Amino acid sequence: MKEQKWKRFMKVWHITLVMGLLMGTAAPVLGLAEEMSSQASSQIEETATSSTSETKASQTAKATTETTTAADEKKTAPKAAADDTGTKKITILGTSDVHGQLWNYSYEDKKETPVGLAQVSSAVQAARSQNQNGTVLIDNGDMVQGTILTDDLYNTKEGYKDKAHPMIKAMNYMKYDAMVLGNHEFNFGLPLIEKIKSEASFPILSANTYKKADGSNFVGSTTIKELDFDGDSTTDLKVGVIGLTMPVT
Repeated sequence: MKEQKWKRFMKVWHITLVMGLLMGTAAPVLGLAEEMSSQASSQIEETATSSTSETKASQTAKATTETTTAADEKKTAPKAAADDTGTKKITILGTSDVHGQLWNYSYEDKKETPVGLAQVSSAVQAARSQNQNGTVLIDNGDMVQGTILTDDLYNTKEGYKDKAHPMIKAMNYMKYDAMVLGNHEFNFGLPLIEKIKSEASFPILSANTYKKADGSNFVGSTTIKELDFDGDSTTDLKVGVIGLTMPVT
C-alpha cells in the first residue's frame, strides 16, 4: 500500500513539474510539489501506522485465542488412564513361622541369621512405598515362640511375662492388619494368647478354634481390611480375611 501511494505521487509530481517548466512557473510548482510531497508522506506514514496497529492487534488476538484454547484443553483434559480403567492393584504381604526371631541374630547359636522381623520390616516398607494405600500385611502363625527371647523370658519368666511382648510390640510398629494363631501359639497355655490378644493393635484370628464351654470362637474368625486407594477418606475396596489354625501342636 505504501509503495503504490508513493508511485502515484511521483507520477503527479513529474507531470506538474513539466507543465510548470513549460509555462515558466517552476518556482510555484516546486512549492506545490513540496506541499504535495509533505501531504503524501503524511498519508503514507498514517497508512503505515494503521497497518502496524492492525498487525499488532491481529497478533494479540491470535495469542489470546491460542491461550484461551490451551486453557480450555487443560480444563477438559481426561483424567489419568489408570483412573479411567478402574483397575486397582492390591499387594498382599505375608509372614509365617517367624518363631520369635526379632533380630537377625541367633542368641542360641551366637551368629547372625538371614531372618527376623527387623529385616522383614525393611522389606515391608519398600513394598508399601510402591503401593501405599493398597497393601495388606498378615502373619500366618507361630510368631511368639521359638527363641530364648520368647520361650525363656517373655512367655514364662516372672518379671518378663507381665511386660509387653516384644514380638507383638514389633508387629504393632509394622502395622500388621491381622495375625492367625499358629499351633505353637498354644505351647504356653491360653493365658499367653489372651495377653497378646489384648496387646495387639490388629485382630488375632482362628475361625476353627472354639471354647468347649459354649462353642463360641476363642478369638476372632474373620476381619475386613478397607482400602482407600486415592486417599480421599472413602472406602474403595474391602478385603476379607479368614484365619484357620492347624489342628496339631
